[in-house]
Amino acid sequence: MIYTKLSKEQLEEIKSKYELGISLRDLSLEYMCNYSTLKNRASRENWIKGKPIKTKEDYSLEIKAVQNKHKNLVNKLFTEYERAKTIDEITIVNTKSEALERLISIENKVLGVVKDGLQSKKPCAYPMCPELISEGKYCKEHLALARKEYNKHHRNNHTANNKSLYNMPAWKKASKAHLRAKPLCAECERQGNYKEAQCVDHIEPHNGDMNKFWNTENWQSLCNRCHAIKTLKESGTPM
Repeated sequence: MIYTKLSKEQLEEIKSKYELGISLRDLSLEYMCNYSTLKNRASRENWIKGKPIKTKEDYSLEIKAVQNKHKNLVNKLFTEYERAKTIDEITIVNTKSEALERLISIENKVLGVVKDGLQSKKPCAYPMCPELISEGKYCKEHLALARKEYNKHHRNNHTANNKSLYNMPAWKKASKAHLRAKPLCAECERQGNYKEAQCVDHIEPHNGDMNKFWNTENWQSLCNRCHAIKTLKESGTPM
């Protein structure tokens, strides 16, 4: 892994976040820097973890500032994602996105979002989105984008022959049973994350071979994003 050399301003930001209670491990992922080096600096300079926010006004100001920062980070990452052309570039952006998702979750808790009566809300399922929603899976802004992305990377990548196979009642029934038995994305689990799977993937492409198509040992549950990346990689399509 290639680590980033931190500037003085970045070190001050990291120290401030550490004082809010954010772990050095998550901060090292966010800033793409060496965890051990960061830990040694914190120990050497006597950084104080979890410095309390004393007043309600302080909470309100911190929440507003952090939410604005979240939106800026998300917009920046979306720009990187749009510019990414290769599998390696996509992988780097995905790594940053996972770190940012964890950071947003932790900072929301530290800044008292749950105490403000938002515990009934959940985060938008669109990657890196900091918005909290009361119902559904996506916020209003990302619902159309999620549908467009699904159509582009999932549906349109199947051949006409594959479409007929995946539309068979027997396949629909079998794939639903598989998702009930294994509801988590296998690729996300391999990376230490836990996300709901939306489709059943053939580990080794079947290419019309019915034995491979129906071999359950060749099946795995994947989320739409992991399935789209795998399909594009297998097809050799530039990303």
